[in-house]
Amino acid sequence: MRIFKNIGYFVFLSALVAAGWYMRGMIPSNPSMGGPPGMGGPPGMGGAGAPGASAPQVTVDRVGEVSQTPVTEYVGHVKAIQDVDIYAQISGTIRTVHFREGSLVKKGDLLFTIDPQKYEAQVRVEEASVMQAKAQLESAEADLAYARTYMERLKTAEVRSVAKTDLDKAQSDLLVAQAALEKANAQLGQAKADLEVARIDLGYTKILSPIDGKIGQAELTCGDYVSPGAGVLASIVQTAPVRVRFALSDRDFMEITANSPLADSKIQLKLPNGNAYSETGTLDFFGNKMDAATGTIDAFFRFDNTGGMLVPETYVTVQMGCQGVDSALTVSQKAVMTDEKGEYVYVLNKESIVEKRPVTLGDLAGDRRIVLSGLAASEQVIVQGLQKVKPGQKAAVAARSDTAAPVPVTSDASPSGSFTPKS
Repeated sequence: MRIFKNIGYFVFLSALVAAGWYMRGMIPSNPSMGGPPGMGGPPGMGGAGAPGASAPQVTVDRVGEVSQTPVTEYVGHVKAIQDVDIYAQISGTIRTVHFREGSLVKKGDLLFTIDPQKYEAQVRVEEASVMQAKAQLESAEADLAYARTYMERLKTAEVRSVAKTDLDKAQSDLLVAQAALEKANAQLGQAKADLEVARIDLGYTKILSPIDGKIGQAELTCGDYVSPGAGVLASIVQTAPVRVRFALSDRDFMEITANSPLADSKIQLKLPNGNAYSETGTLDFFGNKMDAATGTIDAFFRFDNTGGMLVPETYVTVQMGCQGVDSALTVSQKAVMTDEKGEYVYVLNKESIVEKRPVTLGDLAGDRRIVLSGLAASEQVIVQGLQKVKPGQKAAVAARSDTAAPVPVTSDASPSGSFTPKS
């Protein structure tokens, strides 16, 4: 009986399905009913490519034009204007190191103190020597005064009352007194000089910074015995301002000097990490002769280096522009995309149709890229809504983002390191 009951349920369900299909065939297709595309629904309910779909909204930016100064690049070497090694001028034991290694010091700052006791005692000895020499000088002056007085007395006395031997002795005593006075003067001068040397040596127990700059490691510390030949105690390097030295070719040197006064020459730098350095260098001086072997002359440019980014002995890229001025097209970096064939942008043409445009781009100019080929001035490129559009599709401009402001930019230097100004 259970088998017949199951067969009955199956027959009943089959009849319901057949009735459903029959009723569907009796209902006519009506677009207003909102069914799926192809099943009676409105076209607007389909995909983006269905007939009647609205154009996607995008933000566009115009291809801009900026002034461009042709440049050439050189390898530059950052040099400290002053670089000092600190040595001991006397012998003794270091009592105190007064600086923090790696810190900035000022001219006159106390760096090291050498035990001064021996030199203080030597100063006292020489001071005593000076006092003794002064006393001897006073005695010699008194003896000379007496000899002169006695000699004058003999000369004014009656000739017959003065023996010749007394006159000769008085003359000899006068000469001896004069010689003693000269010797006392010399001894006093020597004593004063020895005292000055002793005071200088005492002054050398305090080692002061001779320049403003950044001090390095203390090579000798408290308790170490030092002497004039013991080696460097520390080194100080001036960090602001600094110079950048590079070799300028004879051709470039002639072009620069022909186009502008040397004092007006300026350079820009790229740091080792590739970032542009914010400060502009001004000419300090050129070397006084050409290198016959390389055909170059040394150029030295000064940078204030207020932030300390230019570290002495670092190598940087020097960018120097010539006087010829050209122009370049730029495009917003936001518009640039890349595929397996290279870089491209979406251009919105006059008919508001999206075009995929391969481009060749150069350096950055702020947040924009130099356009070498592929775009024309004032063309519109899509910068926002890129994911909504496809080539050949119509798009509507929702907003504009025209930011192409004239800014100076640089072009790539030639591999040879030279450049040719454009007329």
